[in-house]
Amino acid sequence: MAVDTGGKLVEEGAEWFTTLIENVKKEISSPTELIAFAIHGFMLDLDFIVREQNLEKSEIPSSWKTSAGIVFKYNYKNTEVQAQITIFNLGKFIQIHGFIPSASESFTVCLKQG
Repeated sequence: MAVDTGGKLVEEGAEWFTTLIENVKKEISSPTELIAFAIHGFMLDLDFIVREQNLEKSEIPSSWKTSAGIVFKYNYKNTEVQAQITIFNLGKFIQIHGFIPSASESFTVCLKQG
């Protein structure tokens, strides 16, 4: 059971985020997957909405694991603006790639493991 610290944001211990992490613990098998869900939580904090309909913030998107890595697809609030975050291992690195289709913009960051 999640502990409500009274916070509304991820970094304040938001109840929806602690519940999400509790729900996904059984499915997480690597540090990359844990980082992916932390990033997913921050995207939700920024008012992005998972494209799957009727999905609560604390629920796990059904298609998060793919052959391309970990993929989260979002709309910004209730607009047509879309974003996609793809996270995967690249040797000793974790690559995080963000893409905004409407603007044809992409952003990438690499984190070194261990």
